[in-house]
Amino acid sequence: MIQSALNTHPQIICEEELFHQNYDRNPNQNAREHVDAVLFNRTAEAIGFKLQGYQATDEINALLRDDNYRAILPYRRNRLEQFVSALVAIELNRWVRRDEDEFPLVKVRVEPSAFWEWVKWNEDHEAGARRAVEGLPTISVFYEDVVADWDNQLNRLQTFLGVEPVQLKPTTLKARTRPLKDWVENWDELPYIVREVPHAIP
Repeated sequence: MIQSALNTHPQIICEEELFHQNYDRNPNQNAREHVDAVLFNRTAEAIGFKLQGYQATDEINALLRDDNYRAILPYRRNRLEQFVSALVAIELNRWVRRDEDEFPLVKVRVEPSAFWEWVKWNEDHEAGARRAVEGLPTISVFYEDVVADWDNQLNRLQTFLGVEPVQLKPTTLKARTRPLKDWVENWDELPYIVREVPHAIP
């Protein structure tokens, strides 16, 4: 949601994942040539792209530092919500919702051992993202805060990027609006520590 909202600002270009494996990229271009071709044929006050931590190769890390990028680090406090979202997306083979229709309801099964293994993987993933932007200007934002206080949180991010804050509306939406338990086949079997504790990061 954040990326798509920022991309609607008249002074911001915020592209999707330029270095995702499915992005239409010329294989003969290095990282800088790819970024220049996609982003810098346009004009804006703030120009950037979404980057998953695993996509941050040494070449891309060098590019971020050479050009003094600013980094927005998104987090979720509720790990179970995040895990179920990933399971649902995999089940539906659909990761983004761009209209008012909620994802069709599917039931996924949460195995506690798989959940905790994923929590560890995700924490390592986030730590890698922080290392990738170490030394650059950064700001952290939590998904739950964005959902609860959209305007103020987006204003924070716009100010951080050095543009005049305006009211923004995302073009991608929250995939699931039903209660979490509606999506989890074995909800009543899950232990309290998995089901009720949000597993917030520090």
